[in-house]
Amino acid sequence: MSYRINRVRVAMAATVFLSLFSSVRPERAGAQDAETTASARALFEEGVALSDRGDWPTAADRLRRSYALRPSSVVAFNLARADIQIGRLVEASELLRPIGRDAAAQQRLRDAASALLTEITPRIARLRIELRGDRSAVTIALDGRALPDAAIGVERPTDPGERVVTATRDDVEIASGRVTLAPGGSDSVTLELPRRAAVRVATPTEAAQTTTGGDDARSSARLTSEEGGGGSALPWILVGTGAAVAIAATVIIIVVVGGGGATADPVPGNLQPGVIEFGG
Repeated sequence: MSYRINRVRVAMAATVFLSLFSSVRPERAGAQDAETTASARALFEEGVALSDRGDWPTAADRLRRSYALRPSSVVAFNLARADIQIGRLVEASELLRPIGRDAAAQQRLRDAASALLTEITPRIARLRIELRGDRSAVTIALDGRALPDAAIGVERPTDPGERVVTATRDDVEIASGRVTLAPGGSDSVTLELPRRAAVRVATPTEAAQTTTGGDDARSSARLTSEEGGGGSALPWILVGTGAAVAIAATVIIIVVVGGGGATADPVPGNLQPGVIEFGG
């Protein structure tokens, strides 16, 4: 049986779906969210109409939303049909499997789901992802969707077509690979992962220096240490200032003494200093 179900069968599925909503007994209706139920019904009807027009991507979106709001075998069947049209065979197969075991579904729906599953299963491809190198803190994604560690190194069912495998570490892509899978075929991708760079943590002293003065502060501290022998420069500054003051005072006294203010030179042999006179 071809997965291209005719409009009559789609209409039958829609009728069954709507009958499921209408079959809810009044005493149970109060336990359900009426707005959610109405939204699921509206999305299903829109999805079926879009399928009839051949707009499969939009139809799949609407049917997936309806299924999320109120799962049922009827919605699952129609969503699987849309998924097949856009190449999502793996998801379609997982939607179809439970329908055959749903005792509440009509026999025609169960038979159609089983036939569709039998048809698409051989078309599902297999992909093995291998990693070499440093796997620390690495996230592997297939077409942008992260994969669990259990899916690495083994063949996993994958939709046919071009697939992109990426490896990221600390939100940075470090490796990637592409592969084109034929329907029902198998292939592998090997990613070479570089070693994770070591991160040096600054000491508390370095962090404080960076906060207070950056490189200039560190350079000044190093210069003071080298010139002062590792001690403080303040004592030497004080000593230098005192020496300069003493020298200046001495010069002033010499100038005043030798400026002609005395009446006469001392008598030879006289050990007394000259007399300094001020004005007169």
